[in-house]
Parts: sequence; C-alpha cells; structure tokens
Amino acid sequence: MYGYYFRSFNVGDEVDCGQGPGRCRVVDIGIAATSLETVDWGALNDMPNFKLFERNIMNYTCEENIR
Repeated sequence: MYGYYFRSFNVGDEVDCGQGPGRCRVVDIGIAATSLETVDWGALNDMPNFKLFERNIMNYTCEENIR
C-alpha cells in the first residue's frame, strides 16, 4: 500500500490505511516531491489516500493492516 502526505513519517510509525479501516505500519519512506510546484496532481489523485499538511511530500510504503 502506498500513500502521499505533506508531512514526514518514520519507519515503524502507524498510519491510517489508504483503503478500508485499520492502521498500517510504515516500512519505507522516500521523498516524492519537494514543493507544490513539482507535484504531479494526476498521479497524486490516483493514490488511495493523501492529506495535505506541509510543502514537502513524503511517500511511504505500508505493510498490510496490522489492526
């Protein structure tokens, strides 16, 4: 499961799952974009879940629902 957020996460953090109820654990983090100007909004809108917080967009990979 993948997601984009305008805030940073740490590996091991629990986050809301992109699809369905439950929580996921972050297993990988990478910088997807560094400013609003560089966002591919089409690709972002295709992701199952995203929230707009800060200018830096972090993408994270979650393992399956943990609870």
